[in-house]
Amino acid sequence: MPNTIRSIESINKQGYSNKKVIILDNGSISDDIKCITSIYPHVDLIFSKTNLGFAGGNNFAIENALHYEPRFIWLFNNDAVAPEDTLGKLVNFARNIGRFGLISPAIYNMGEQSSLQALVGVYNLSVPRHDWITDFDAYNKIPDNTNISLVGTALFINMDLVRSVGYFDNNFFAYWEDVDYSIRSNNAGFKNYLVEDAIVFHPRKSLTDGIYEIKPHFFYFMTRNELLLWKKFCRRITYFRGALWLFKTNLSLIIRMKLYKNGRDAIVDGLCDGLLGLGGPHISPPKSRTMIKYLISRYAEKILYIVNRI
Repeated sequence: MPNTIRSIESINKQGYSNKKVIILDNGSISDDIKCITSIYPHVDLIFSKTNLGFAGGNNFAIENALHYEPRFIWLFNNDAVAPEDTLGKLVNFARNIGRFGLISPAIYNMGEQSSLQALVGVYNLSVPRHDWITDFDAYNKIPDNTNISLVGTALFINMDLVRSVGYFDNNFFAYWEDVDYSIRSNNAGFKNYLVEDAIVFHPRKSLTDGIYEIKPHFFYFMTRNELLLWKKFCRRITYFRGALWLFKTNLSLIIRMKLYKNGRDAIVDGLCDGLLGLGGPHISPPKSRTMIKYLISRYAEKILYIVNRI
């Protein structure tokens, strides 16, 4: 709740005034959110009875915004904050750039104005590969014809894109849905842009900061959804190449997680569900998968040794 209040205050202080703020309670079990309407009577507070994930939650919010007939929609994480001129810079850029699908501010780590979290992603579906660019030197070296993806933290969306390709893909539920939407934007003939001087701050989340502090669902969705992404857009042989690379990467991660059983199990579940093409929210895996988890965790180093020779 304190994060949400801080984010609303940040939005309220934006210098650009022609906006409507919609807050989504995405299946929370607390009634604290209801006090927002008394503190901020100008906002629309909408509720989902269940957690729809990042993809479904934003889809629900966009649908509720349609009766305002917006030209643009700015998705904003409830743990993010922005300087007062950020929205104005995004709107000015959008009005002058021509045909665009998505734009994004530069995302900095919360409280660390010199520490970038994400600028853009670059992807190549013929490999397949996706990498986040986190410094301006690398960003400035990206060729003009490179396929660009944008992070969903503070994604600014052209409603022409929504009318053309639809909403976020609910199969992704959480994580990688922003990359999927970016690819669909590019494929539909729109362009995605970074507004370099627009800034949003967001709490850091990194595997290097403490692997045991990250919740298992993060590992599950990151693993599963990357497989779903490559299966959706890549040729079969390319997909299998990407799946093999992801399997190797996650075996290395499992080896690092010797004391984190829930994390290891989440990775294996993500691999299995991704290969099976199972999207949406995480459901309890079948009991038959217990042996698979044990074998992969127990013999990860040996399996990685064999796979590396394929």
